[in-house]
Amino acid sequence: MKPFLNISIWIFVIGCLCRCTDQQQECLAYQGKIQSYACDGFVIKVTNRSVNSFMESGAGRVENVIAARIPIGSAFYEYFGEPIEEPKLGQSFFFEFRELLPEEKNICTTMTAEPSRSVFITDFSLECGD
Repeated sequence: MKPFLNISIWIFVIGCLCRCTDQQQECLAYQGKIQSYACDGFVIKVTNRSVNSFMESGAGRVENVIAARIPIGSAFYEYFGEPIEEPKLGQSFFFEFRELLPEEKNICTTMTAEPSRSVFITDFSLECGD
């Protein structure tokens, strides 16, 4: 009976270690998809959490969207291209951001639908753990 107990303990310990390793694979905080272009960059629809931002458009009010400025030369542009390749528009990605400072905002000379929140992308990944 004692050898069986030892095997059971080892199986339990190994199972816990495997689960812990999987749980440690962290994603960047936000997940989203590019919706369109905006004066301050791209309109991104955030799909995994609330960002307290909206946009009025011809189709009505669109919730949970942000205008995002993305640094030129970043991994984002390496993947999506410049201009963004049409087949990749629906691609989901993970990212982090900070608020866009007032001095960083563009002065828009045309009337376009703009999200109520403008941000600067600080980190980008196509998958969790990248």
